Amino acid sequence: MKKIITINHRLTINNDVEIMFIVKNDKVLYINHYANSLFKEDGDGDFLLNGRIVKIVYKRLFSSVAVFVAFSEQESYRLFTLNIERDKRLHYIATEIINYIESNRINKKLNLELGVYFTCYSAYKLYKKNKKFYMVNNSRNDAYIIGDGIYKNSSNIDPLVNEFFYDINNNHNNENTPEIFTNTNSIFDDTSTHIQKYGLENIALTYAMIVDSKFSNDLKLRLKQMVQFIREDADAARLTNINEIRNFGLEIFDTEDDYINALNDKLKFGINDDGGPQETITFVIFPLLRYDHKLAVLLRACEKKSVNSVFYDYIFTYPAL
Repeated sequence: MKKIITINHRLTINNDVEIMFIVKNDKVLYINHYANSLFKEDGDGDFLLNGRIVKIVYKRLFSSVAVFVAFSEQESYRLFTLNIERDKRLHYIATEIINYIESNRINKKLNLELGVYFTCYSAYKLYKKNKKFYMVNNSRNDAYIIGDGIYKNSSNIDPLVNEFFYDINNNHNNENTPEIFTNTNSIFDDTSTHIQKYGLENIALTYAMIVDSKFSNDLKLRLKQMVQFIREDADAARLTNINEIRNFGLEIFDTEDDYINALNDKLKFGINDDGGPQETITFVIFPLLRYDHKLAVLLRACEKKSVNSVFYDYIFTYPAL
């Protein structure tokens, strides 16, 4: 077996795209510990990448290599929020990475070969703490912890969140926890109190209306967003072992074929963008999952029905859309 040579410097493509990690068959071969300038510290003391990460997977017959690259905040907004020539740009970068790794003999140093067939997955937020990294996509169904000799990937983000942002005694570390996870006790107490006072369905409807406000004001786009939103929820629901929500999709669609693999759709209509519907509903539910899983499931099921009701209101109000 060829010896893998450690690379102790930055790998930058065209002076504007940074390689952050290289992983071969779930083994970490390269971590970029040399690009602190790409991260910004917010008011809570968190170190967050000033941009977004894209995972590019190159496949060969007996191997798979994932290259995680960082795009600047400006280009991330252009590609993943405005969706301007995203696929064209990612395809170009994926090809340039092949050329860069070969011309700089990185493939020889790391003992890897990049296949010509590749798939791009975007976009991920990246947090850094103590030479370890936590990465999560906008849909919050794909997360990673990467460090020296550490590679963990799961569609269930909760254990990774606990491991990265919470100490061994499960105490909250305020200095290193992203804003979306802070003050969870307060949020939980407020939600729990409101449910007791006003009832589960009324609170779910209130939250559903908050999510509804995150859809586009353009009615045609709004309808497409709502359809995709419900398809993704239905697809996620069918994968759970929770009886209350497993068959959610079949309450709306005729068959599973109408929504199966919706989470993998490339055309998202912006619902997974920062501050969009999916992130908003995740923000509301996350604190409850930590303190009362059953209540969170019931609230999520009611929210689904409430959002679905709002969706049908649009269908009947604007049948020509």
